[in-house]
Amino acid sequence: MDDPLVLHQYDPNWPKRFLEEEQAVSDLLGEEVIAIHHVGSTSVPGLLAKSIIDIALEIRQYPPSQALIEALASIGYEHMGESGVRGRHWFRKGRPRSFHIHAAPENGEVARAQVQLRDFLRKHPEAATEYEDIKKLNAEGKTIDSAEYAAAKGAFIERVLSTYR
Repeated sequence: MDDPLVLHQYDPNWPKRFLEEEQAVSDLLGEEVIAIHHVGSTSVPGLLAKSIIDIALEIRQYPPSQALIEALASIGYEHMGESGVRGRHWFRKGRPRSFHIHAAPENGEVARAQVQLRDFLRKHPEAATEYEDIKKLNAEGKTIDSAEYAAAKGAFIERVLSTYR
């Protein structure tokens, strides 16, 4: 069973945790990686979030090679496949969960959308507050991988992303 979904106040250590993991992943994968982005709610200062660092990983070869999957496994990542999101392979790490990697092709739609959402929320505090309210309203009784929780945020995310089209 998945862990319960708990939202935490913004932790100023989240960016540091990202940078440490970014370095470990970059050192491990080398030229397989095009770009590494801190995304998700932990990348938006002041925003409530699950205490899980989300990393968008743009990779040269998509889908990820078995060598890349095994390399990430060597530092604790479990490969979960696409898990319902075309154009992205998902990896999770830690118990309790500490990191997610969303591996996508260079300039792929998934990574681009994650970066656009992050940037929008950073620049628009009123939208970040609205997003936080949606999260709080829908988090109770859910688990960290709840499809229902993700779906509850979907209309807001789609509205934000439509500003980039």
